[in-house]
Amino acid sequence: MRIALNIDHYYPSKGGAEAYLERLVERLVVDGHRVTVFARDFENGLTTSAQCVTVPSRSWPRFVRELSFARQSERLLRSAPVDVVFGIRHLRWGHLYQPHGGVHTAAVEALIRAGGGPAIWQAVRRLAKWLSPKQMVFRRLERRLVRGPEAPLIAALSERVRQDFVRIHHLPPHQIALLPNAINTDRFRPGDDAHVDRVRLRERHGLPETGLLLLFVGHHYRLKGLPELVEALPTLVAAGVDPHLLVVGRGREKRFRERSQQLDVEERLHFAGFVRPVESYYRGADVLVHPTYYDPCSTVVLEALACGLPVVTTAANGAAELMQSGRHGIVLEDARDRAALIEALRTLGDPVQRRAMGLAAAELGRSFDFEPHYRHFVRLLEQAAPHRQSASSKRERRA
Repeated sequence: MRIALNIDHYYPSKGGAEAYLERLVERLVVDGHRVTVFARDFENGLTTSAQCVTVPSRSWPRFVRELSFARQSERLLRSAPVDVVFGIRHLRWGHLYQPHGGVHTAAVEALIRAGGGPAIWQAVRRLAKWLSPKQMVFRRLERRLVRGPEAPLIAALSERVRQDFVRIHHLPPHQIALLPNAINTDRFRPGDDAHVDRVRLRERHGLPETGLLLLFVGHHYRLKGLPELVEALPTLVAAGVDPHLLVVGRGREKRFRERSQQLDVEERLHFAGFVRPVESYYRGADVLVHPTYYDPCSTVVLEALACGLPVVTTAANGAAELMQSGRHGIVLEDARDRAALIEALRTLGDPVQRRAMGLAAAELGRSFDFEPHYRHFVRLLEQAAPHRQSASSKRERRA
């Protein structure tokens, strides 16, 4: 097949959706498919097997930039010699759509909840988001794409995302397929010597050899639940857990450092910044804590499980659908339930339970291999491709 991939930025080294796309590209090319990536900009020095097409668009303000990119992408894609168009975010037209950020309205609502505060302040933030030109553009693009006459087949990362599409956009079930995230299980697996991994990570960051090392991996600190985790530290200390929290990712550290000082736990909060490769952190930590308010299907959680690291996350994370709470880690019902978070971490403070969950997590992690995911993805591409032929026939009849 001749396949077009559409995304705003293509920087595979940053991870996330771009790294996922690059892995798809390499695998598709090996199978003999011709792949073209349409993006606004590409990573400097990028080496890829795909053909790259730069989509011209306005640069400022952001809502104009996003709308311009979507329109120009549609113009180029409709005239491109391809069989199927696959897009990830802010798309106006395509055949297969996999929104890695989930349903826009659901994600925004989760961000508002994550901000906390009285109901009146949440209402004010909700109104501000609703009136924001950028948010208006995002809502309009998503609505136009999934409800329009040329609506694509949607590859939802989780059942939660599928239900959000049905609830918010009233889509028929046959328009939405499930395609959970996948990882490289050759790379993400338990280490050869757990004790050595544990010691090395602690030495790297000057952490004590004893105690419970909690790992947080993410960039959007507020949405992913870092504030709740920092607030839980004093209670864990009082309960005799002896926690240390290591944060991997980029974000605004200042407010968390200041808050940790107010809580008298500043020596227990550590920021590692952006880290690559991250698997040594999964292998050296005791628990991954991902108390997110919204996550379609966290790759971080899948990677940690595959490395044999127990996970504490929430039901708002699509990846939790793949876990069994109490066996592979603990799934919290509500990201705001700090008491439940504290109890989960106290449970995982027990090394016997932690080891049992880690072994079960590693076994589960082997099922996240990329190959089955890739084969399902190709089947969805083939299923979606006739949509283009149908649309082309309609244009010919109108001509």
